[in-house]
Amino acid sequence: RSSDLYNSGNELSMPVIKLNSGDKVELHFDDLDADVKNYYYTYQLCNNDWTPVDLNQFDYMAGFTQLRISAYNFSSIALVRYTHYHAVLPDRSGYPTKSGNYVVKVYLNGDTSQLVFTKRLMILEPKASILAKVTQPYTPDLYDTHQRIAFTVSVNGLDAFNPGQQIKAVILKNYRWDDAQSDFPPTFIRGVSLE
Repeated sequence: RSSDLYNSGNELSMPVIKLNSGDKVELHFDDLDADVKNYYYTYQLCNNDWTPVDLNQFDYMAGFTQLRISAYNFSSIALVRYTHYHAVLPDRSGYPTKSGNYVVKVYLNGDTSQLVFTKRLMILEPKASILAKVTQPYTPDLYDTHQRIAFTVSVNGLDAFNPGQQIKAVILKNYRWDDAQSDFPPTFIRGVSLE
């Protein structure tokens, strides 16, 4: 099985949408058994390190918590037969009500123990502004092979008690989470800006 989750209309995008905005993501996957199965999906809200939060699903979802994927097509000219499933998320029958990191879980027959695959989805609630600049590093031996990223986060719209510890930055290369860089303490804190 292959699977993709991306912003609607842009297959090369990272699945990031704004809360309550009407933004959509598309879920696509193939089943090589070439028959029709009852696939369902649900959302799991996660912390910044992608561990599940200790909340009931009804605290971060409205509507149904399990949604059936009913749109599918059979392969037509491929040598290997398969069934292609697709869905547009969030669906008005069940959707997240809080911003944060979500894992979309796809499973069989309404049974969450029959997990088929998961995908990461981020739902934003714009409250901070971020400015970033990519430059070459200062170290000569890294000058041609690496990049230096300087960024400033303005936390003016956040209710952060200790923004230097509460704000978490993650840098991804080509949308890959397996080699994500994180835990960047701010070099400077100037009022409501972290650099």
